[in-house]
Amino acid sequence: MSAITGIQHSLVCVQYLLHFNASDESGNLDTVHQQISKAGAHVSSYIPDNTLLVVAQPEKLEALKRLAGVVWVGDYHAAYKASPEIQRLVGWAAVQPRLGLQQAGSKQSTQPHSPRPAKGVHAFVRQNEDGSNVLVLDVSFPQSLADGLDSSKSTIQPHLQQNVSASLTSFIIKRQPKFHPANAALADWQAPLDVVCHSQCRLAASGPGRISVTAPAEFAEDVLVWLTAQPQVHWVSPRAKTRAANFFATGIGQSGSAATLDDAKLGLDQDAGTHPFWKAGLTGVGQTVGMGDTGIDWLHCTFTDSVTPGPGAGPFLQETDTGFLYWVNAAHRKIVYYRQVIDNVDDNGHGTHCAGSAVGSTQSGYTGWQGMAPMAKIAFQDLGSGAAGTISTPDDLANGYYKGARVHSDSWGTDSAAYDALAWDVDYFTFLNQDFLPVFAAGNFGYEDVDSTLASPSVSKNCLSVGASLTASYDGTIEQEQVDSNNNAYQITVDGSLTATSPSDSTHTILLAYFGNSLASAVSSGTAYPLVAGVPADGCSPLSYPYKLPGKVVLLARGNCTYQTKVANAQTGGAVAALVYNNQEDGFEKMLPDSGWSGPVITMPSAFMPASTARPLLQDILAGATLTVTFKALTLPANRWDSLAFFSSVGPTLDGRFKPDIVTPGTTIASYSAE
Repeated sequence: MSAITGIQHSLVCVQYLLHFNASDESGNLDTVHQQISKAGAHVSSYIPDNTLLVVAQPEKLEALKRLAGVVWVGDYHAAYKASPEIQRLVGWAAVQPRLGLQQAGSKQSTQPHSPRPAKGVHAFVRQNEDGSNVLVLDVSFPQSLADGLDSSKSTIQPHLQQNVSASLTSFIIKRQPKFHPANAALADWQAPLDVVCHSQCRLAASGPGRISVTAPAEFAEDVLVWLTAQPQVHWVSPRAKTRAANFFATGIGQSGSAATLDDAKLGLDQDAGTHPFWKAGLTGVGQTVGMGDTGIDWLHCTFTDSVTPGPGAGPFLQETDTGFLYWVNAAHRKIVYYRQVIDNVDDNGHGTHCAGSAVGSTQSGYTGWQGMAPMAKIAFQDLGSGAAGTISTPDDLANGYYKGARVHSDSWGTDSAAYDALAWDVDYFTFLNQDFLPVFAAGNFGYEDVDSTLASPSVSKNCLSVGASLTASYDGTIEQEQVDSNNNAYQITVDGSLTATSPSDSTHTILLAYFGNSLASAVSSGTAYPLVAGVPADGCSPLSYPYKLPGKVVLLARGNCTYQTKVANAQTGGAVAALVYNNQEDGFEKMLPDSGWSGPVITMPSAFMPASTARPLLQDILAGATLTVTFKALTLPANRWDSLAFFSSVGPTLDGRFKPDIVTPGTTIASYSAE
């Protein structure tokens, strides 16, 4: 039995990449989509740029190649199916002891525990009680968004259904019978995987068009090779572990201004303009916020109802499909739904804190310490277990997690910046329910020295990703955190730009190298230096110019040689400073000195800038613009809450998107705690 079946009753189907000419009228996406469907093939997904993943019988290949607007059709190779994260995991696992083989069939073992996973890997590795490492791999199969649209008509508002493209609507009506490769894989794969991993792999259902494979780390490479060789597999990625990641805060969030200490005592009618949403009546009346976290203290004063008993009074019902217990009562003042995914207590306190910050309010009314939407209710899912803040999320966020809420707030995430199955679930559900807003915390890893510190699922494309800022300071009585900047951080102002549309476009942050002189003298002089592009661009060999380099600042690309080599070549050429720009979309890098450097003593200052900063400058230079650059000290924001908290995760995402989308106070929050 093949795991891809049902398309015109074929037993053998193959995945192909189909590239089309979007600039040609016949290459319009809707037109190409319709042609593929008429040819008896199945469009699974879109891959940037101008490429579709298509499932078809091999005999349909030549017909697909002849479709108008199609430029090229090729195989979807096994190497394309493995995420970068699983490839790194395989490299790490290859050097681990084969504990599974040595311990198989034995209740006791003298083998040592597996070493702690390395940085960049630890987020995905779990440990058994015997100390052996295991991985959970999400295996995705091709599917059509049209299937999702068809099955979720009841959750999409009628006016939104009208906005679905004509090609998708047509595909819903005319598509071939549904296929369910995930179900077939669950039935077919256990026996062959038992051979690959010595009967130590486990299969489980996991979301729409997806299954999970739990495997010992020592078999990671063998399992990955087997999975990607299956023609029906679309993508294999490791599953990361998840964990839990205000009066003054509500004022900053609503107006960008801090309230005074007295405001909290005087009441909303005497609020000094810091809560315009509340004064306009936008308090959450009639709204229900969804949330998943470690639990809620039902007996906390901000959630109790003297008239309608809360979840503590029961009864808890049981879901027939999942077995989860749940309580529901729409008449309750605050909690209208409580789903017990793990337990029904908040041993950690994180969930009570977050729920109170969102919708908390006492029965007596305004207190000054209520949540952002104090009159809203909450539909809550208890995902926590114990006091450690461990979160056990459902395998499938796109099916049954959001439970009808139109706004869902989740202050949890993984330790990984990868765009994984959780992030895909968020985007998939939001595509199908376009009146829905998922809100996720960006993460608490801003202090880590890695390419991106954002946490999935906050990296999803359709969620509102929220970072943490500082809050206000009141003579040391509220905010204790010191606002400071990296001493190596400076700013530059570029004049003469052809692409800048506002003064802010001309001001950029740079990070001074950890060798050479500082930029203090350049800052104090206020000199506007000519800015030129390096030739060669990477500065890895002596710089050559059709003009003289002395007195100028030179732009150089990262890569191909060490930072000191680049800067030394610029110094030899007579430049006054070098600005090295990133050749990847991952923000700043520290320019560290070479160990054992034997070149010339570097006295010239140099600094690093992101690719997004350098790109318009290079475009201007190539267009013939005459640019000048002035160095300045980094100016701290006037308001404390305009500065990020040191722990707040930052972007860009690993694929270059701007995240987080907004920030809100995340330090010294006086909210609610569980008893």
